[in-house]
Amino acid sequence: MGGTGDELLMGRYRLYERLGQGGFGTVYRADQMAFGQPLREVAVKVSNRPLTASEARATFADALLLARLSDDCGDPTIRSRLVAIHDAGHCEEGRFEGRAYCVMELARGGSLRRRLTGRPLPLKQTLHYMSQIVGTVAYMHQGVTDGDGERRPIVHRDVKPSNVLIARADAEAGAGEQLKLTDFGLAVEVGPMLGWAEAGGTLCYMAPECFTEKRCSPATDVYSLGLLFYEMLTGVHPFEAVAAHVHSSMDERAPEVEEAHTRARQRETFGLLDRAAELREEPELRAVIRRCLEPEEAARYRDARDLLADLERATGEDETGPLLPRSVSARERILALVERGWRLRELGEREAAREVADRAMAMNRDRASVSEEQAVGEAYELQVRLMLDEGQVEEARLVANEGYRRRRCRGTCLAVAMCLEEINSPAARAFRAEARTHPPER
Repeated sequence: MGGTGDELLMGRYRLYERLGQGGFGTVYRADQMAFGQPLREVAVKVSNRPLTASEARATFADALLLARLSDDCGDPTIRSRLVAIHDAGHCEEGRFEGRAYCVMELARGGSLRRRLTGRPLPLKQTLHYMSQIVGTVAYMHQGVTDGDGERRPIVHRDVKPSNVLIARADAEAGAGEQLKLTDFGLAVEVGPMLGWAEAGGTLCYMAPECFTEKRCSPATDVYSLGLLFYEMLTGVHPFEAVAAHVHSSMDERAPEVEEAHTRARQRETFGLLDRAAELREEPELRAVIRRCLEPEEAARYRDARDLLADLERATGEDETGPLLPRSVSARERILALVERGWRLRELGEREAAREVADRAMAMNRDRASVSEEQAVGEAYELQVRLMLDEGQVEEARLVANEGYRRRRCRGTCLAVAMCLEEINSPAARAFRAEARTHPPER
């Protein structure tokens, strides 16, 4: 990008290259000067207009938060993954008089976005990257100490490739690379009472609840991490082209755009995970990524700390045993899938609904995870309804009988009733009556 004519800011930062410009400020490559000589190379962000003290604090709130995170961190490894803040203040004179500035560590390797060229990254490289990114977000979710000595989790709200910097690039893009999470402009502390905050971020990387409920939580960051993981391993971002038909001048928050994103997240089954060459022999790793990408917030990892623990086990970095669910049971995940399947059916997305139902039934039939007493009748009900929609009456009857023999509950009774109604059998009434004697499964 263009140069700046070697301008001197505050008498000690020589700006010589513009790196980028956003709505609030411009970032320059600069030398920090001392005794008339360059001391070190830094990045300097300068506000685009003069600011009052309160406006400056709001504009550079990310710098203040980063400094708090770094000062509060007792782990030097995690601290090294946060962009260092060297200085901040107001310009007192010269061309930038009245403008606020922030001096940061310069990451010379560019952003992760430059590495994602539409082709999958090698699994080893992806895991090296993700372990660093997830570890940093896990530290944020642990929270910083407030004035009362309580820890408040911090949600980044904008985890995406362009906000991950490669601080030390390696010629072979291997294990020597160090990544840093940056751009904390949307980061927010989550209070202990609500457990959530107002939604924000980049649409393509936002979780479903950001659109449907306008809120976010640590589990929202987990969804963004899952998308980042998926994009690295498949070379594809599943929502990048969503609402591309909408006129470019339309506000990205327009209801039509948000509705398109919501529908896309309900339809998407992330099938490329099962077809990616290096993931075929990694079922536990696929399970970790899929759990990150569950559309229902309760079915995801609670926060990045839980994700990190399972990621370490799935990749063999933890010797405590096989991958195990931590805070959400298999039954709860099946119920979340069933809810998603019914919603897809209502939207007319029959193919996607069937794929979700198949996943729910595969988990439901795994006796090692779901006992006979815990079998989810609603999964049988959904599968039967979708089969009947497609005219597969005999196949639906076999599934309904399997469920009824396995566990008599509301869902399996209704599955049998639907099959009998399909052939106009009066026995259907008895099964519907029996269904009413059983409590709902959720």
